[in-house]
Amino acid sequence: DGGKVDETEVNRLISLLSDLRCRAFMEGRKKEAFTRPEFTVVLKGTGTHTFSMFKKSGKKTGDVPAVSSRVEDPFYLSAGIAGDITKSAEKILVPRPKK
Repeated sequence: DGGKVDETEVNRLISLLSDLRCRAFMEGRKKEAFTRPEFTVVLKGTGTHTFSMFKKSGKKTGDVPAVSSRVEDPFYLSAGIAGDITKSAEKILVPRPKK
């Protein structure tokens, strides 16, 4: 919306996403099956990159399912890393006034 954001938090979020390491890849699953993300980040620069996290599933307790435009297979993130990404993004976002 053209407003100012905390540059430190933007850099932190970019760092978290660029250094991302998954806990495990999901075997037998396609990322196209994941259609209702709880959280999505879209980064635009020389290209567009997306990262989405989904509701925790029962198999890997504490792990958060995720997909990325940079990786073909869906994967699990630790709850700690998922929480760090969410907190960093929330510090950047400015709530929009209700109409």
